[in-house]
Amino acid sequence: MKIFVLAFAGLGLSTGLLQTVSNVDPQATGVPDPGIPGFAFPEADVTINNWVYGGAVTNQIQHAWGLWTAITMPTPKQVGGATLRAFETWPTPADIIAGKLDPLMMDLQEPMRAKGFRPPNQLRGEPKLMVNTPSGPDMGLAVSVAYNPPAARHALINQLFKASTLSNYLSQGFSMVPVFPSDSITIKPVWKLITQDKLNPQGLYMMPAWPGPPKTPQAYGQGAWNAAVYVDLKNGGKGNGKIDLGLKGPTPETTYNLDDFIYFQLNKADIGVVAKQMGLDPKSVQPGDTAILVAMHITSREIERWTWQTVWWSANADAPFEPSNRQISQWRPSQLKGAPRHYAMSVGYSMLEPAQPVRGGVSQGSPVASYNPYLEAGFGPNVFGWTKPIETPTGTDVMKYGVETNCMTCHTSARWDPKVDYSIGSNRETPYAANFYADLDDPDFKGTLQLDFAWSILGNLQLDK
Repeated sequence: MKIFVLAFAGLGLSTGLLQTVSNVDPQATGVPDPGIPGFAFPEADVTINNWVYGGAVTNQIQHAWGLWTAITMPTPKQVGGATLRAFETWPTPADIIAGKLDPLMMDLQEPMRAKGFRPPNQLRGEPKLMVNTPSGPDMGLAVSVAYNPPAARHALINQLFKASTLSNYLSQGFSMVPVFPSDSITIKPVWKLITQDKLNPQGLYMMPAWPGPPKTPQAYGQGAWNAAVYVDLKNGGKGNGKIDLGLKGPTPETTYNLDDFIYFQLNKADIGVVAKQMGLDPKSVQPGDTAILVAMHITSREIERWTWQTVWWSANADAPFEPSNRQISQWRPSQLKGAPRHYAMSVGYSMLEPAQPVRGGVSQGSPVASYNPYLEAGFGPNVFGWTKPIETPTGTDVMKYGVETNCMTCHTSARWDPKVDYSIGSNRETPYAANFYADLDDPDFKGTLQLDFAWSILGNLQLDK
């Protein structure tokens, strides 16, 4: 079995050694220094692994908040006079494939901030995504993917978005693509598009609000929440942490301001691309319409199995619902200010507690649930094509719902399978897994090429013509 550890241009070059952490230039990583005492990016893998295997949950939470704080910091770059946050300056897979590692290096007078928008792959085949009506919560979602500069360079140099490249790696006996360097971050921002036809007569936007998981695990997507908040685009809201349970209608306490969200307004360059990629009537999207960030998956390659943290907008970020909690929220650093502080977080640096080794472990322990309500909560048993039992303290269990999932388990299963026709079907990013101990040497990977946890490689794969 062959595994790349650190790769350069070409198919066969590998140092055979894990990249070490040295004095990393924040500009080179695209991750500003947030000035949080004790926070470093990239952190040494031995340090994070000591947290994971030593049960130092607080350290993991603090590191996760440090990442969120850093990537949401403002930068000197602007579009149309609007300041870009760090993550907004990172390239999408389409940029990388085109060789444009700076997303602002576009042949347009108005660079597009929404150019990567598309319906979520994992929700394709579900009921209609875009609900353009003011009579109920808007369940539509637009997602994008972005890589920070080290991850983008790695994907470009090693041509990871080409099916022919993956086929060549596998034919040469490799079981894993060239692994990303330790200063890599990939993200999946999740947005709501606020168009004029989604505003109620009072000019408010009605958005599903996460009320916490159900008492009994079940598929629990946005349509089942029966809860909402209202967004005032003119910043006249007085929301105080409450949500509208039962969809009774807006009140001052359940109406929040646009400034409570990370957001941007679409320009002329955005709207045509957004309408085409989201399957919308071009007339329904206009310059000045607003995209608000409701969630984001964030993963860094600081350890072999990556770190996993996911955020979502919360009406009461001081006391968020599970899979976050007060303990997590209380560790938000003082450097996290403004709209980014209005988001809750879930952290999953292991699949089970106590943590199992990368290879040779067993599926025993208490499962760690870490998922994003806006993406995974609606999953039912039909979604998961790779399952294994967990021997928990109370008996044997099989996780089969989105509210039981763990990012690390699911992304461990990211693989290129030469027996699959990736031109067929609506979602290439399968088989998903809910939660169990996933061994990197699992026999189920035989005959496939592991993708170093990056489902985004398959999701953006360029098939051979």
